[in-house]
Amino acid sequence: MACHVTHSESVNSELKPSVSAKPIKLMVMADYCHGLFLPDGATSPGSLGLPPELCERFEAWLKLYREPDQVAADYDRAGYNAQGRKFAEEIAGSLKDTHQIVYRYLLPLEKPADEWQWGAEQITDEPVFKFHLSAGHACTVSKVGGGLQPGLEELPIPPEFMAKIEAWDKKTDATCWAPSYSHRKEQDAEGRAIAEALQQAVADKNIQVVFRTWLEFDSKQWRAYWQDQNLFTWARKEFWLDEYLPGELATKVLRIFPDYAGACLWDLDGCCLCLEDHGVPAELEARFTKWTQLWESCTNTKNAAKDVATLTAEHFDEKGLALAGELKRVVGDKARVIYHFTLKKADAEILADGSIKEWPKNTDYRQWALDQRPALTK
Repeated sequence: MACHVTHSESVNSELKPSVSAKPIKLMVMADYCHGLFLPDGATSPGSLGLPPELCERFEAWLKLYREPDQVAADYDRAGYNAQGRKFAEEIAGSLKDTHQIVYRYLLPLEKPADEWQWGAEQITDEPVFKFHLSAGHACTVSKVGGGLQPGLEELPIPPEFMAKIEAWDKKTDATCWAPSYSHRKEQDAEGRAIAEALQQAVADKNIQVVFRTWLEFDSKQWRAYWQDQNLFTWARKEFWLDEYLPGELATKVLRIFPDYAGACLWDLDGCCLCLEDHGVPAELEARFTKWTQLWESCTNTKNAAKDVATLTAEHFDEKGLALAGELKRVVGDKARVIYHFTLKKADAEILADGSIKEWPKNTDYRQWALDQRPALTK
């Protein structure tokens, strides 16, 4: 690995911030040349005013650094990383509130031929927010460690960046997740550049920018493979995520369960549907609404606790099943009709002859719809 030096040590030798300054990002990461990196380049333990004894031990640890292709198979990478994390904690304790400390490290390889992977941890424990950015998805904010999530407007994001993000996202159209979409890489590259510049702009504002990149599409299961990269810590993770199904697939299964404001009919992706759009007569729609209002009157809006006794006495699920049966007679074989029980953990499918077949609560109806229409998923 080449030395990660962008400025000489002399440039950073005077960069010791006052306690009143905003915290500066400091990366603790083993390298052959240096182990500490400020936003504008490498620095040394002494230039930060760390105790001489800590500097000596830290520099001795750095000398033991080896890259994966230069060590024996039994090299204790995990043990070396654990020592480094302790140093990061010591450095954070010594610098107090002047720096945000991130510890970055090479992960042990499962196989010699594996690609090198990096992990990263936030060492300092002050509140940190994550700003998530991805083409085709609304920008979202989360709080590290949980707790009350802030609104986007609460973060000190410079207005010029929000304008750039909005203009970039407008280039996305409804087909951007389809396998035939040909501009995804270019759009992600443009968005990544905006995200990196934003991270530099908010590095001292306790915000981590996370950029999500589309990597691969599985048309058989209609899902995408994504990579999230935290541009503050450099940590990344990859995962599969179901994408919204095309309408003709999503409505192959009609699900019934009550929600607020009279909502009761849903597609496979959890999108609320209008009963009228599926040929439900006005009289039946009115009875569906009355049934949903019963549920709403027995549900605490603050904690979603249900008045089980009243719902049971009112035969709520029995009434819901009867309504589901009427819906099935309306839609026929155009869609499966699934009733989600309120008072027990099970689902019920209404069959063509009016009989009921129970399914486990977490049955994958989505996959069933995909399997029925292979021509749409090629």
